[in-house]
Amino acid sequence: MSATLELLADSGYHALSVESVAARAGVGKATIYRRWAGKKELVAEALASLNADLPPPPVDGTIRERLLVLMVHVCDAEPFSMQGRIMHRMFAYQSSHPELFTEFLRRVLVPRRERLHRVLRDGMASGELRPGLDVELVGLALTSPLLMMQKTHPDRDPVPADAQTLLDLLWPGIATRPAPPQPRR
Repeated sequence: MSATLELLADSGYHALSVESVAARAGVGKATIYRRWAGKKELVAEALASLNADLPPPPVDGTIRERLLVLMVHVCDAEPFSMQGRIMHRMFAYQSSHPELFTEFLRRVLVPRRERLHRVLRDGMASGELRPGLDVELVGLALTSPLLMMQKTHPDRDPVPADAQTLLDLLWPGIATRPAPPQPRR
């Protein structure tokens, strides 16, 4: 898996082959073909492995605190890490390889979104968040500015204080009642 991800991040999908993965991993092609039918299946499973160590959504604390934990996790994502480099490539492939981008969405992004959506649904169920919120839209509002900052401001990666500021801005629109200002970290 790591050899596949490294080659995907370094050279892209076009340059990746079962032969190049076998060489990078130090195994024979037959070893790979015993587990995967080909390049497409190998890459799909490698993409899914990006979430292998993704922690479950937080269950302790207020909904606001739990949302902040997830938002800070977005800030901590290193744009030049394996995941960051692959994410950049996958968005570039949205038009040229829509089936690959769909696998990336299904295996990587959807499970990550679901963590955030679960906390939002918990907040509506507990009465901390307004009922009937569009969890997809609220999730995008909570994370997209942080991701955009990573992509468009390489000299200023988002930090936990940015996540706190963003949550402070959005909280009045999603909460059932305004919360007192939270102390800065």
